[in-house]
Amino acid sequence: NMFVQCSEHGDCFELSCPAGEGAALVWNSANQTCDFPPGGQESQTSSCFGCGDSGNNPCNPLNTDNKFYYSHCDSSMYVQCSAHGDCWDRTCSNETQWDDALLACIP
Repeated sequence: NMFVQCSEHGDCFELSCPAGEGAALVWNSANQTCDFPPGGQESQTSSCFGCGDSGNNPCNPLNTDNKFYYSHCDSSMYVQCSAHGDCWDRTCSNETQWDDALLACIP
């Protein structure tokens, strides 16, 4: 469950996959992401996300290359990532919910 992430500046960091709910996440080389082991819970790519300790942080490393917005576990929120692995839980404006297909908050 360890992997190496390198920046565009040539700096490399040895990182470990975060703990998942009910199962430890492991590095999936084919998908280039931390994922549940075979036979474990469903893939992180179909889960909701969050930046805190209890959520699946999709930002470090990016769960999907060049994707910077993800569904939050609270439908009135979304997760925003930076290219450098920063993660922010964002709240949609009043009475709107995140739509992952449109990458926008909608009524």
